[in-house]
Amino acid sequence: MSPAPNPDPQTADLPDPEHCLDCARDFLGRIQATNDLRRSLEFLWQATHCLGAEVALLATYLHGVESGDSFRMMLACDPQWSTEYERLGSYVCDPWLSYAMRHSEPIRSFELPMPTHAERALTASAETFGFRSVVIVPAPAGASRSRVGMLCLGSSSPHRFEGAAYPTFKLVARGVAMELHEWWLQSMAQALLARTGITERERGLLSRLAAGDSTKAIARAAGQSTAAVHSQIQRLKGKLGVPDRRQAIRIAADNGLLD
Repeated sequence: MSPAPNPDPQTADLPDPEHCLDCARDFLGRIQATNDLRRSLEFLWQATHCLGAEVALLATYLHGVESGDSFRMMLACDPQWSTEYERLGSYVCDPWLSYAMRHSEPIRSFELPMPTHAERALTASAETFGFRSVVIVPAPAGASRSRVGMLCLGSSSPHRFEGAAYPTFKLVARGVAMELHEWWLQSMAQALLARTGITERERGLLSRLAAGDSTKAIARAAGQSTAAVHSQIQRLKGKLGVPDRRQAIRIAADNGLLD
């Protein structure tokens, strides 16, 4: 089944709920059948049009302790938005991401408070890139309390995400957001594992380091000597081509490798 055609922003309503559900099932089945990260942008555009939106962004955010925060964004809109987004403060003052970090229910942008000038400036700029009306769809990453994903679907029409079809739209958008985020994280992780040869045991070690555990604490929990754990860390740094554990953690976080 092909995705719904790109809607006319001035006249189109949300897709018929039955068509929307059928299109989403077909789309998600194709996502799950591939690990090709290069096709990710194509998938995002297909999801955007399937749901009756014109533009979209998919983001994944990880709040790190030792590694610092990690933020990635995939755009189905004018790529210049990423430059403007960074100029205006990036994720630090993003009211959409701030909402997604605390909630799981989709919300329309006009329902969000914008108390700060920075938040208002960022959303005003987003309008010029097609995000005049927006639905923010949080996508929590399983059991992780530090990782969150977000799918934002936008339209240049101020009333696109209104009407009788909206409740069904929310349900479908929620499933699409969760599947897209999970697929993106798995694709990034698998690409890094294939490139570096990192084992599942080493992946667990990276997660312990990212949580702030010391070499002694890791050794004690594993029943190993600190020298053995230190040696494992050195091998990990070599595989990742970095000089210290902080950079190793950052690479792992950026590629969705941490549990």
